[in-house]
Amino acid sequence: MSLDPDDIDEKIRSHHLWLRRKPGGRRADFSNADMKAYELVDIILVRAKLLGANVSGNKLNGISLSESDLYSADFSYSDLLGTNLSLADLRGTKLREANLTGANLEGTDMREGTLMSYEKGKGEFASDLYKCTLDNTILRDANLTRANLSRSSIQNADLSSTRHAGKAAALKKAASA
Repeated sequence: MSLDPDDIDEKIRSHHLWLRRKPGGRRADFSNADMKAYELVDIILVRAKLLGANVSGNKLNGISLSESDLYSADFSYSDLLGTNLSLADLRGTKLREANLTGANLEGTDMREGTLMSYEKGKGEFASDLYKCTLDNTILRDANLTRANLSRSSIQNADLSSTRHAGKAAALKKAASA
């Protein structure tokens, strides 16, 4: 579902009212929306819904998506510099070749997951962080079980208390490189 900029702006305005518990406020729901062409810089979308949304190749610097439902969303090739994704549901999310430098991913859930429209026999998909830039990122308490971190840069990242099923040595080596 493609949204025009006015629809997106209205949803964001209504979401800000909802966050402040004001009349006319409504939680932003961008589920399955195609938002590739819409720049979302320095916007507060705490607890928003972006299930299966396509935000690939987008500029999202400084956006706050903490506690948001980003299940199976596509953020591939996006610039998420300094983004706050703390406590977000990132199960099955595509972040392939995204720039997450300085982002806060504390307590995120990046286990496998997929929307019900998956191809028969394919099952759930692990979160894809292939070739991501995660330098200076906070990943404390994140669940990276089965997440694809191949060829990612994780220098100076905070990986304390991170769950990563068998990736401990590789993560620590990459973080200190």
